[in-house]
Amino acid sequence: MMISSVCLLLGLCVLVMSVLTVSAVSLDVSPNFQQFFRGDSKVFLSCVDEWTVKRTNGKVTEVCGAAADLIRVNSSFCVLDLSISSGGSFLCDNSSGKKSDEVSISVLEDGVILEIPALPVKTGSDVTLHCKTRDGSSQKSYFFRYDHKIVSKAEVQLILSNVQQSYEGFYSCSTAIHPRSPLSRLRVTDASLPTTSTNSPLAQATRSSSSIFCCNPPTSSSDPFPSPFTTLPLFLLLLPAVLIMVLIGGILLWRKQRATSTLPQKNEEVTYADVTFRQTANRRVRYSADPDMVYSGVRTHTAAK
Repeated sequence: MMISSVCLLLGLCVLVMSVLTVSAVSLDVSPNFQQFFRGDSKVFLSCVDEWTVKRTNGKVTEVCGAAADLIRVNSSFCVLDLSISSGGSFLCDNSSGKKSDEVSISVLEDGVILEIPALPVKTGSDVTLHCKTRDGSSQKSYFFRYDHKIVSKAEVQLILSNVQQSYEGFYSCSTAIHPRSPLSRLRVTDASLPTTSTNSPLAQATRSSSSIFCCNPPTSSSDPFPSPFTTLPLFLLLLPAVLIMVLIGGILLWRKQRATSTLPQKNEEVTYADVTFRQTANRRVRYSADPDMVYSGVRTHTAAK
């Protein structure tokens, strides 16, 4: 019984470690938006090392370099060419089949687009949404969450203050002369959870130069990736030590249970009895006189003839 409990505890720890690993990986999108106009420069997509950027269009899954608009730098870094791209849903996955959340990127010819973050926002933060036309100007717009209009009159921007988990959902916008933009999902994460950087080293490099890696992939002489241990959050580095402590604690608890299992439990009742056998000599039993008992004697005489 104790061995089964220890195995269950170890299995739970492995599951928690797996979940934390998946939740710590997210697709990095730069610029941090989900909607663009065709011809708007490029979008940089990156994952952490040993994870692969992939795009899904319906039932078709593509890796970097599989299409003309998805330029491969390496398996963890791609450039989306907006001059010819139609967008799609992008994610990170690894060789064991684990996947990050998907980010849907929409590319429009005209109309309006909703400027909404592609990366998750933390609870308690403020998020500002804009509805923009191709010339980059913000328009007085109506903002929607799913099909529900959020504001009663047109506004230049929508500020979501002190964002909570309930704010998560799909948003869009429209103007008096433009139809509604595509729906894009606002993702919200709990601010109390350990902070994990979603920016891969390559994505950080793209912010310093909008044209970096668009034509020339990085060479081996200048590796853009630091040591994997420098990019891992602290709680992931501590997980092996926690797992070992749980294992040792489980073994010690099992040995203690085993040592005490042979002792009687407190609730058990034990009855003791002393039985003494005495052997007496074979003797005639004398009865005490009973006042209600009558004795009689019979004598027989035989007369001589």
